[in-house]
Amino acid sequence: MHNLNQFDAIETFSGSRPYGFGPDKHFVLGSDPELTISIHNDIGDLSQIWLKFQLHAATTLQQTFQWCNAWQHSVAQEKGTKPRIVMARETSGKIAFILPLQLRTSLGLTILEWHSYPSVNYGYGLFDRDFLKGAHLWFAREFDRILDALHPFDVLSLLDLPVDMFGHAHPLQHFTNLKSANRGYAMELLADYEALYGTKRSLATRKSQRKRDAKLAGLGQISFGLPANREEAHRILDDMFSYQAQRLAQSGVHGVFSTIEREFFHLLVDETNGRDPFLLPYRLKCGNDTLSVMLGGTVSQTFWPFITSISPGYAQKHSPGDYVLRHVIEACCKLGLKTFDFGSGDSGYKQQWATEIIDLKMVLKARSLRGLLWVVVAATRIQVKRFIKQSPLVHSLVRFARRLVAGRKACPPPAD
Repeated sequence: MHNLNQFDAIETFSGSRPYGFGPDKHFVLGSDPELTISIHNDIGDLSQIWLKFQLHAATTLQQTFQWCNAWQHSVAQEKGTKPRIVMARETSGKIAFILPLQLRTSLGLTILEWHSYPSVNYGYGLFDRDFLKGAHLWFAREFDRILDALHPFDVLSLLDLPVDMFGHAHPLQHFTNLKSANRGYAMELLADYEALYGTKRSLATRKSQRKRDAKLAGLGQISFGLPANREEAHRILDDMFSYQAQRLAQSGVHGVFSTIEREFFHLLVDETNGRDPFLLPYRLKCGNDTLSVMLGGTVSQTFWPFITSISPGYAQKHSPGDYVLRHVIEACCKLGLKTFDFGSGDSGYKQQWATEIIDLKMVLKARSLRGLLWVVVAATRIQVKRFIKQSPLVHSLVRFARRLVAGRKACPPPAD
């Protein structure tokens, strides 16, 4: 396995790009603690502060500077979303939190949401760990005043807030009003992978997995690990997108990764924090062929995977995806990470490995009369989705219908 510091070190984006906003706002809120709030309209202005703060803050991968910065320089420009980054400092100058938000226009309405939406597993921020202990009390008193400073917007849409994360209630728990359609899954890691593996899989299952691994090894020279350089990482991403598109098409899902979204992930390959790469594209190879890829990254002593792809070719029947998952978990144990977060979504393998189920809620509120209809429609859609996901029979029927439609689309018209 390659060391994590073998990507070429390059500078992160630091250029300031105007978005046509007025000057940043600064104001003081609350007591115990009293915080100076600043609202920033340019991510680049915060690069050094943000990068330093996230090293010790409680946060997820998708609130890091690298993620938000790459998004802002790719997808956000394509879609016209505008950053609204809220930062709070104590009187000592110590940062209490950073909330990465954005404004998006839809159907003539302005929506305030998490930055990088919809590519966000968890709605969160970056929080000083001492402040996080009482953050929910501070936000219960002061968050409405922050929203007032961020106006005008028609809808507040903050989705997928973990009820509990990093050992504390979500800072915005007071404002949640709906349950999300999905749940999150996480697993506490052990230093000894074999001990962890033994608690998760029966003896018979482990024996069966060894047999599948042996069949994989019989296909040719098997190797697993990280790319040696950025150029190889970019090639792995191209393979991953191709495999993912083919797999989702079988379920009737098309157009998941647009050209600009692919550019976003390629930008992330070029983002670094010190000498280590930001993205970790773990790959299983047979000779020169990529069989499976798990793409993720680390922050807050946690590995956050967000895309897994499997080649639809000759090795698929030997479960290369399961091979990659097990070996990535093993690599995380060796790195001394504390948690493996599977993200949101009720997949069977997540339920088998996870030691924690993370309930997710949301804040969905209209801030104007014309935003009220949008909220009603969005809330109804989310609750219908939640009903489908929580009903195995209905969920199976919906998936069958998708595959049926996808199959019909794939069939050529009959010859005359």
